[in-house]
This record gives sequence, structure tokens and C-alpha cells, in this order.
Amino acid sequence: MSYVDKHLLRDEMVLYRTQLHWKVYAIPVICAAITLGILVIVINKAGYSYFEVFFLIPATVLFISAYLTRSSSEFAVTNRRVMMKTGVIRTASLEILLNKVEAISVNQNLLGKILNYGDIVITGSGGTKELYRGIEGPLGLRNAVQEATPA
Repeated sequence: MSYVDKHLLRDEMVLYRTQLHWKVYAIPVICAAITLGILVIVINKAGYSYFEVFFLIPATVLFISAYLTRSSSEFAVTNRRVMMKTGVIRTASLEILLNKVEAISVNQNLLGKILNYGDIVITGSGGTKELYRGIEGPLGLRNAVQEATPA
């Protein structure tokens, strides 16, 4: 059961849910591609030995880390609050009541607009700002907060 589902209050329902964008896999995939390319060249020239497999360990560790980061991050808007949780071993969570949200801003570059990801900054009452990078569908999150916020 997800963090958001575990911590819903009575009569609270999720209006919008998102996660980190799949771009978190970009570095591990690039690392694996470069490593595999080098391995193919080395194996073609010198022959295969089991030693070459150890070069795949860093790419595998990066991929597992990216998977855990993405799967353990949750972002949701309910009819009462905005809920965000990141981390596996060291968890950070933020829950802001909708009436305490002063502003929510979205920052996207050109690639972010094309691939539908961006950074969001939530400003709570008192001026506290929380930045979350690489969110999938950030405009949908902002719109859900604006639609759910009481006028």
C-alpha cells in the first residue's frame, strides 16, 4: 500500500497522483550503453573473460538506485491537502492543507515541456518553500491544487 493511501483521512479522496518522471533512468541507461559498447570492443579484440562482467556493476547499481528513487516517490493532491513523499531509507514527507498553500509554481525547460516533466515549488503559509525536481505531469499537479483549493 502506498504512503498516500495509508495516510488518507476519513472522507478524503485522491484527486491527482503522479511520480518522478522516467528521466531518472537516463544516466543509468547511458552508463550501461557506454559500458556495453566498450565491452563489445574489448571482447572482439581480446576475447571474452568473466572479468568484463564486473564493468556492468556500476550501471546496475545506478539503475537500481534510479528504480528505488522513482518507485518510492509519491506526489498527490487530495480534496483536503497536498501530499508528497520521497526516499526509501531516509524518508521525507510533506503534507500541506489546501487552505495553507499560498502558491505553486512550475518550472519547465523545452525538453521538460516536450516530455511532460518539470520542477514544482510549493509555497506554504509563512513563506516556506518546498522544491521537487523532475515531477511527471507538473502542470496537472498545479491544476489539481488550484481546482481543489477552496475559493
